[in-house]
Amino acid sequence: MKKQIIFLLDQTSIPSATGNGNRVLVFALCNILIKLNYKLNLIFIDSISEEQVQECLDEFKNTDSITIKFNRKRTRKSFFYKFKLLFFRNKYGTFFQESDINNIQDIINNEHFDLICAYDIRSIVGMNIVEVKVPRIAFMVDLIEEYYRRRWERWKKGNVLKNIRNGLSNYAQDQNIDVFYNYLKFSNRIVEHAFNHSIELQERGFQNVSYLPHPLPKQMVSFENFIFTNNKYRILIVGSFKGVASQLGHELFLDEVLPHYALLNQNELDTEFRFVGHGVMRADIKQRILLNPSCNLVGFVEDLVDEWKFADIVLVTIPIEHGFRTRIAEAMSYGKCVIAHIANSKGMPELEDGYNCILAKDGVGLAEAIYDLKFRKERRRILEINAINTFNSEISAEVAIVKLDSILRSVGERS
Repeated sequence: MKKQIIFLLDQTSIPSATGNGNRVLVFALCNILIKLNYKLNLIFIDSISEEQVQECLDEFKNTDSITIKFNRKRTRKSFFYKFKLLFFRNKYGTFFQESDINNIQDIINNEHFDLICAYDIRSIVGMNIVEVKVPRIAFMVDLIEEYYRRRWERWKKGNVLKNIRNGLSNYAQDQNIDVFYNYLKFSNRIVEHAFNHSIELQERGFQNVSYLPHPLPKQMVSFENFIFTNNKYRILIVGSFKGVASQLGHELFLDEVLPHYALLNQNELDTEFRFVGHGVMRADIKQRILLNPSCNLVGFVEDLVDEWKFADIVLVTIPIEHGFRTRIAEAMSYGKCVIAHIANSKGMPELEDGYNCILAKDGVGLAEAIYDLKFRKERRRILEINAINTFNSEISAEVAIVKLDSILRSVGERS
């Protein structure tokens, strides 16, 4: 008989083969757990629509090992509720009200399960608040302080009144840092998908931390014998348009990479920088991209395979130590040549400058690497081969399934 897992998730982490990093990561984890012969009951701590439930089930067409329930009674927290927390602190921070926990507990009480796990900050807190008598596993990427810091960087770009409102909200939520780490301690095992954050957690005193790279499947599509006939040197910049990290990467590209590359290259019409992603791009960034003839704002595409196929370079300009980079791993899985800001290697030690990618410390270095590899196709090919080999041997789902199985055994769940 299959063992049962309850997997707590929030509305930003509905499993999907494509989309934001949270959704893709949870989708990968679900598939690994299914392969390990578990039956999963996905319980959403937020209210989601029936359409979202069906979309999620459609992602797992060939299995009967997934069921879904969600908190139909969840209430939104108003700004005034958060303002009240400035003066009257809640033992659950701004994550939950008592009624939320009671609703989640009611759902869990009706289920039989051998293990409970949760992905990301709010769900982890919820998992460790409710009463259960089985091992608890926390899956996470970003630390809560990093999340708040990046969000405040985005918030403070607004007008004065908006800054005051956001500042008060941010202060009310500051208590969540203590609340999160207090409840995180109840996890039997913490699976951290960013290497740098796994080290930081250990430095905080958490010794039950395992680093597991974001597991993606080996690709069935191969471009090995594909003959490129691109008329232009094609640079792919892929990812969310609305995230703070992405905005910082776009700003670095526009302020430093593009101007320096233009000085080196001279002909602005022989190179195409393709921006592919979901969400709404910040207006000033969008305007600058649209005005540059070297840039092509493609937007969202249903299937990224052609984008990977025709890209000469995958460029990642995000300049902050921002966890594990899903898009870099995906590019490596297709055997693409990656040029990235060195900050991305902090959460992803599998990246080796000059071996499976090119890493640069600033925009000028990124531009020079792009220009250099434009004329060195054999060098690009070596980087591509090493990238896919690194992915297959260190990152892929086939490797992750062995590591996760070991983690489950360590908490007494595998026999």
